Amino acid sequence: MINNIYFEEFGENNPEIIIFLHNKMMSNWIFQKQKDFFKNFHCIFIDIPHHGKSQLNEPFSINNVTELLKDLIIDILTIKNKNIIDKEYNLNNDLNNDDNINNSDKYVEKLNIFNNNKNNDILNIFKDNSINNESKKNKVNLIGIDIGGQIILNLIAIYPELVNTAIVSGVNLKDNSNNEINTNLENKKIGYLLNALNQCKTDILDKKNENFIVRGYLAEFGIEKKHFNEIKEAVNIIDQNNLINITEESLKYKLPDKNNLKYNKFSSLLVLYGTKEYPKVKNSAKIIKMSFSNAKVYSVYRAIHLWNLINYKWFNEIAIEYIENKKINIDNKQYLEKVDI
Repeated sequence: MINNIYFEEFGENNPEIIIFLHNKMMSNWIFQKQKDFFKNFHCIFIDIPHHGKSQLNEPFSINNVTELLKDLIIDILTIKNKNIIDKEYNLNNDLNNDDNINNSDKYVEKLNIFNNNKNNDILNIFKDNSINNESKKNKVNLIGIDIGGQIILNLIAIYPELVNTAIVSGVNLKDNSNNEINTNLENKKIGYLLNALNQCKTDILDKKNENFIVRGYLAEFGIEKKHFNEIKEAVNIIDQNNLINITEESLKYKLPDKNNLKYNKFSSLLVLYGTKEYPKVKNSAKIIKMSFSNAKVYSVYRAIHLWNLINYKWFNEIAIEYIENKKINIDNKQYLEKVDI
C-alpha cells in the first residue's frame, strides 16, 4: 500500500509494468483472468480510492485520483530505476578497469538524482530517456475499464510522459464541445437521475434482502453466479454517499480543456467497447478520438461491460499485442472491428 492506495503486485522482477484500474463499485478482483496471463510483466492491480481496500477520508474525485495515481507511478518507477542502478553499480564495483570505474561514477550520479528529488522534479527525469537506454523502463502501461478508463484518460492528458501505452474500455464521457447552456442542462438531468436513484434506494432497495441487490448487479454486469460473493463484498464495503458521489463524478466527467494540454503528443492509446454496451459508450469512443487524434478505436463483437472477465481470451490477446507492438492485427481476430471516426 502506498499513500493509502491498496494494490496487489506480481512479477516485480520483470522490467515492463502494467497497472490495471477497475470499474466503479468493484475492486481489483475483476482482473482475476488477467492476473495469471500477464506473468511476464510487472503487474499492479489497484483498488481505486473508496473501493475495495483503498478507503480514503477525502471525497472521491477523478482529478484527485489522477494525482494519486501519478504519485504512485513515480514511486514505482523510482524504486525500479534505483534497483536497476544499484545492480549496475554493484556489477561495475566488482571490476577494476578505468572504464568501469568511470561508469560506476555515472551510476552513483544517477542514483543521487532519484534520492535527492521530489516527485515533481522526478517527472522531468522521466521525460529524459537518458536515465535508461530503453524508454519503456521510465514508463508504465495502463489498462482501465469504465471509471478506471476515465482516470487513465485524465492522466495521459496531463502526464503523458509517464505512460508507454494506454488501453481503455467501456468509458463514458461528456462531450467537451457542448456550450455552457447545454452543459448546465445535462448537469441538471444528472442531478435528477441521482435523486431518483437515491429515492429508489430509500423506497425500494433498502426494504429488499441484500441478496436481491447482489443478483441485480450480477444481471447488470452480465457475469456468472460464481462471482456472487465478490459482488456482495463490494455492496457491503462501499458507502452509499460515496457511491452517489462516485457516480456523479463519472457521469459528469469530461476531458480537460484540449487547448491547454498535450493530447496529440500521446500516440499509443487503444479505445475498446463492446457492441452490447450502452450506446453512450460508443458515442464516448468518438469523443475520445476527437481529443486524442492518434487513438485507435475498435468494437468487440457482442461484448458487454466487463468482457475482460467473460471474453477474457479476447481481452488478453488484444492487450498483450498492443502493449508489445502498439498496433493490432485484426486479420486473425474476427471478433474485432476497427472503427473509423
